[in-house]
Amino acid sequence: LKRSSDASEGAMGDEDSLSPTMAAERAVSAPVRMRRHASGPGGGEVIVKGSYDAALQELQQRVEGVVQSWVVQLMRDSDAVLVKCALLRGVTRLCLFFGRDRAESFLLPYIITFMTLPDARGWQLKTTILRELVGVAVFVGPQAFEKLLMPCLEPLLCDSQEPVVAEALNTLARLEELGLLHGAQLLS
Repeated sequence: LKRSSDASEGAMGDEDSLSPTMAAERAVSAPVRMRRHASGPGGGEVIVKGSYDAALQELQQRVEGVVQSWVVQLMRDSDAVLVKCALLRGVTRLCLFFGRDRAESFLLPYIITFMTLPDARGWQLKTTILRELVGVAVFVGPQAFEKLLMPCLEPLLCDSQEPVVAEALNTLARLEELGLLHGAQLLS
């Protein structure tokens, strides 16, 4: 294989000679392309100058605002159990999107609030929360889970509805299998 010396191939040759670290740094600091919503001003494609981290942080702030407004609306509507369940089914993905620190500071308080709402007496909402707790616990870690979520889980073990108790026991079993609970925690 013979390389020609034209400018475009010379540029590729430079890219090929970069170390993986330098290539990653160049990729992170490159402008990020984002699509503007079709109904937005101008439509089409816009280039956001800055790093991937800055663009991600801006996107996280926007999504945080949307989630926050949904949660506020859902807390006012005690009949929206199925909508609350739908939002909670995506909470593990939201944890991944926000990262550990923001998940702990932003999402966990909402999860705790949903677990303790008066309309959380509905078995559908409680079982949905319990199914999602394993993914959240894996993401935030055992200390945050034990400190913040375990106190909300314990009363569900004595719930008056059988599906809730069964799901709470299943959640504890899965947490123990993953090493997120210790024998002492289970005995207490």
